[in-house]
Order: sequence, then C-alpha cells, then structure tokens
Amino acid sequence: MVNFFVKILGVGCWVVLFMCLMYSMKIALFFPAQKTITIACWSDILDPAFLAEFQKKNGVKINLSYFSSNEELLVKLKTTGGKGFDLILPSDYAIKLLADQQLLKKIDKSRLDFFADLNPMLLGNTYDPHNDYSLPLFWELYGVGIDERIFSSEQLKDPWELIFGNASHDYTITMVNDPIEMVMLASLYLFKHVDSLDHYKLRAVEDLLRKQKKFVKAYVDFRGDYFLATKNCAAIVSSSSYILRAQKQFPFIKFLVPRQTFVTIENCALSQATEHEDVIYALLNSLYQTENVARHCEQFSFFPATLSAREHIGGSEQQQELAFLNPTDFSRLFFFKKQLDQIDLIRVWARIKS
Repeated sequence: MVNFFVKILGVGCWVVLFMCLMYSMKIALFFPAQKTITIACWSDILDPAFLAEFQKKNGVKINLSYFSSNEELLVKLKTTGGKGFDLILPSDYAIKLLADQQLLKKIDKSRLDFFADLNPMLLGNTYDPHNDYSLPLFWELYGVGIDERIFSSEQLKDPWELIFGNASHDYTITMVNDPIEMVMLASLYLFKHVDSLDHYKLRAVEDLLRKQKKFVKAYVDFRGDYFLATKNCAAIVSSSSYILRAQKQFPFIKFLVPRQTFVTIENCALSQATEHEDVIYALLNSLYQTENVARHCEQFSFFPATLSAREHIGGSEQQQELAFLNPTDFSRLFFFKKQLDQIDLIRVWARIKS
C-alpha cells in the first residue's frame, strides 16, 4: 500500500511540474522578456533622468558601458566584434576608425524623424562624408580656461601663448593627457596648421612640449576645471563643456577661444552586431527631440547638433553665442586626427612624459 501511495505521489509531482512548465510558457508568450540594450558612451553625456523616462515609457532596460577615450572604445569593440553593444557615442575621428574595422552598421535615415533638423555644418565631414555611420549629437570647442584675476588683458590676446609661450611662467597649467591631442595642439601653435608632420616638425613639437613640462601641474583627460576651480593652477587646456560648467559655480573662470582651434563632434552610431534596431531608432527619435537636446546642452554645457535646440538652451551668454557659430567660422576649425602611426606616437609620448 505504501508503495502505491509513493507511486501516486511521484506521478502527481510530475504532473504538477508539467503544468507549471506549460503555464510558464503561456506567461512568456503573453509577457515577453524585457528588451535590454547597451550604450557605450562617455560618463557625462547622457542625462540619467532622460534615460529613466525612456525606459519607463517603452519597457526597455538600458545598460551604460563607459569609456574614457576613443581608443578604449575601439579596443572594446574590436575585442568583441561589437557584440554586447547596441548604440555607440564616439567622437568624430573615431567614426572612420570604427567604420574601417566594419564595426558600425549603416544608418537607415528613413527611420529618423529629426534628420532635416541637423545643423548642415556638422554633416558631411571627412570622417564620414555621407553620414552613413554617424549622426552628430553635440559639439564642443577646445580652448583655454583661466583664472581671469591672474592675467592682464594684454596677456589674453593669444590664448595659446599662455599655454605654449617660451617665456618663463610664474603660474602653472594643466595639459591634455591624450598624445594625439597634445601633438596636434602643439603643431597648431608652432605651424598654424595640422596637415602633416615631417621629421623636423616633429622634433620641434617634441622640444616645445618638453620645455612646457616644467610648468605643467598635471596631464589630465578630464577635470582640468577642478585644478582651476581650486586655484591649483592658473590656466588649463580643455574642451568647452568642462570650462563652461565650472563657470556656473566659479565666476572667476573665463573661457578663451583662440582664433585657430579644434572642434570635436560627439556622434551616435549603431554597433554592427546590434539586434535591437527598433529600440535604438525609438531612442534616437526621442533623444533628438528639441526639448531633450536642449536639456542635455543646458545640463552638460554642450552645443547642440540640431538647429531648433539652439533657441532653447540656457547657460551663459557665451555658450548661447557659440552655439550659433556661423558656417564660415566653423570651416576654419580643425578636427583631431592621427598624424603619426601608433609606434611613433608612443615613442614621442614616452620621451615627453619621462
């Protein structure tokens, strides 16, 4: 009798398990798993509140994978073949590097609500002539942030002179920590162009940077504004957003824009490996809405890539004025690019920092 009940109990357990399995499959059919996408981006480019709103409205989970340089992003994507990433936010010159490695998917412009609103001067640049792989989102200018109490008006006529001038400094500076940017900034100061570097020009660049080193408080990728705000140095080289943001809290900080300088455009691109294009295009169409572009620019002190958003950004008078930079002045700006192969760049970098 006991064996009979044991057998009945066993059969009952199997029936219950089978019913649970069937029931769970029906639930899965009616309530499919939440979609998850991963965005590779800088740490201070997307508003967390905006992302939370999009997730709640669309039933999507968004993971953020941060990178601290375009080179780091390139390594991440090459290592994985782009798998595990859906939307990518690289800077201008990195677009060509990623596209050449076949790590980006072509953009279907017919699925974009905002393409006609993109500022024409940010489109068709050399790194992606037809914008097959990239959409400009925000842009910045490189310049010099200063503690304006330290310098006379005469000293401010040429901002690059404050950074590279050979006269003995009685103040310290922070310099960029990216070898590509450092070499190109020095090239622009010395030769007024960044087309190419022969052996003699490279030696001049290296000599300039080695002489400059004794005045450099720190080489930093980000947060040079911290050194300025805490009065640990008098001048910094940085992109506009960091300096304009610091200005809001520290009125003694001033942003100087040299006549010749660099522009950097932050872009949206699709990973070649993404399988969530429907979610990405929905996210892009939301992100590029005028009010959302404006809120990001006001929060992070960027300049907008859309024409309509320029009328709605807050920020300082200087930020609003630069957001309306005309195409003629924009055409005189330079883009960062690799002037040297990687081995030469590493050698120069090592000699400067040693």
